[in-house]
Amino acid sequence: MAASYGALLKFFGLFLLVFTLLMSPWSGFKEGYAAGFRTVGNIAFTSFGSTGRVRFEPSSEGDRRHDTVLILINTATGVGSQAPTSSRFMGYVPTALVLALVLATPLPWRRRLTAAAWGLLWVNLFVLFRLLLSLLNDFQGAAPSDLYSLGPMAAKCLYFAYLVLAGSAAGAFIVPVLIAASVCFHGGAWSGFVSGDRNAASVHSGHPLKSGGRRRRM
Repeated sequence: MAASYGALLKFFGLFLLVFTLLMSPWSGFKEGYAAGFRTVGNIAFTSFGSTGRVRFEPSSEGDRRHDTVLILINTATGVGSQAPTSSRFMGYVPTALVLALVLATPLPWRRRLTAAAWGLLWVNLFVLFRLLLSLLNDFQGAAPSDLYSLGPMAAKCLYFAYLVLAGSAAGAFIVPVLIAASVCFHGGAWSGFVSGDRNAASVHSGHPLKSGGRRRRM
């Protein structure tokens, strides 16, 4: 039990350290990420359906909460609308959370870096999915700027999916935790981690430790 508590305390301590460093307001880093977020958004979602057009632009300097504005245009009607968003909330927080969780996990560093690479891939795909849900929700309705209109039940389901995965803190925290766990642990690796057996965790993760951790051939 002492070993398990020690492993968990070390994990949470390292996680908090890495997450705090990643979330610190480094000069120019927030602006750089926001610019990259808008660039990728413009590449991925420039055309939305046959008549939808989307532009990701910087928000006004007075808006501290939202650093990006989505310009939504229905080319069939010539009417557009705007939807503010935050690159930090939509993209950076989930990414930083996955990295901090993976790097704090007691695995061999080679395995840890491999898991971090896979985690970055999956979390960025999740960020794109969050943006897709946001655009689907923003373009749905009966206004001239909207592209389509769902029935009452389908519209409620879409809004619920948007709210849980893209519009609330639940999606920004719960899904990244699941991503980090999936790229780090296989089989009984979690039980080995909790018990403090670093070698058991590494074996189940696919990379046994070289010292003292060789499995005997029968």
